[in-house]
Parts: sequence; structure tokens; C-alpha cells
Amino acid sequence: EPVKNEVKKTQVNKDVFHLTYHSESWETKLKLGQESRKEEASEKLEARNYGNLFHDIMAKINRPSDIGAMVEVYHVSGQLTEIEAEELKTEIRSIVNSSACKPFFDEESKSINEATLIDKSGKTWRLDRVVFKEDIVLVLDYKTGEMSDSHQNQVKNYMKLVAEMNKQKVKGYLYYIEDKKLQEVFI
Repeated sequence: EPVKNEVKKTQVNKDVFHLTYHSESWETKLKLGQESRKEEASEKLEARNYGNLFHDIMAKINRPSDIGAMVEVYHVSGQLTEIEAEELKTEIRSIVNSSACKPFFDEESKSINEATLIDKSGKTWRLDRVVFKEDIVLVLDYKTGEMSDSHQNQVKNYMKLVAEMNKQKVKGYLYYIEDKKLQEVFI
């Protein structure tokens, strides 16, 4: 009869969850925490570098036909691997040829990248892209990261500066690189 009880106990134990705890020394946990912060910092730096690189390339693109050559310059100089160059070409082409962004890159309009404006007080401003259409001027600013009121205010200021120098209507836009989102800015 004692054998039957053991069998029953074994049967019952198969249905019970056993929790085990794994414990590490505080030194190991501290090291893991530091590594996590290093990875986070590395990812932020990588994102910032990508944003700067994207911005630099976009500053040199006037028309969709410029994309391949401009990205290739960065590839040949060693700033991009072949795979990164191909991915970036594809991404930039998808942006430039999207219905939202196409008006900023048409072949007929005059455009200026990295346009420098000086306000009445002598302060210098650098606009990412200004496009002169027949009856309107478009201001476009590229952004990385989260949407922000400061971005809106920056483009509003650009729009006012352009309006002071030009009789045409001015429209402003923000393009968020990560989200692939074009946002109109209103004064």
C-alpha cells in the first residue's frame, strides 16, 4: 500500500507548476545594465548618423534622376556599404516619387536645397528645400525623431521669412523620415 501512495504523489506532482528562481550576482546585473545603456546609445547614434546622412544626400538631390548618382558618391567614399546604398536609393526614390512629395521634386520647378536666408536682425537660417512653383513657394524641412511643436515653429518662421521676400503664397511642410509622413504647417 505505501507504494500506491508514492505513485499517486508522483502523478499529482506532474500537474503542479514548479517555479525556479535564477539569481545572479549584483556585479553581473550591473554589467548587463551598462551594456543595455551602451546598446541604446549606439542605436541613438546610429539613428542620428542615418538622419544626418539622409539629410546630406537629400541636400544634393534636385530631381529624382539625381538619386542614384548622389547615393553612389556616399557608397564609393565608404560611408555606405553596397547593401546600405541600395536600400537608401530605394527609400529615397519611394519618398521622392510618393504622391505627397512629388510636387517638391518635379522637373519643371526651380528648387534650392539648403537655402540660406538672413532675417532683418542679421540672423542666418538654413532651409532644407525651397521650391518655386508658378503661383506658390513650398518650404520643406526634413526631420528625424518625434513630431514636435518646435519643428512646427521652425517651419512657420521659415515661411514668414520667405513671405517677406516674395509676393507669392507660401506653404510649409515637415517630412518625418522614420514615419515617412509629410505634415503641412499652417501659420
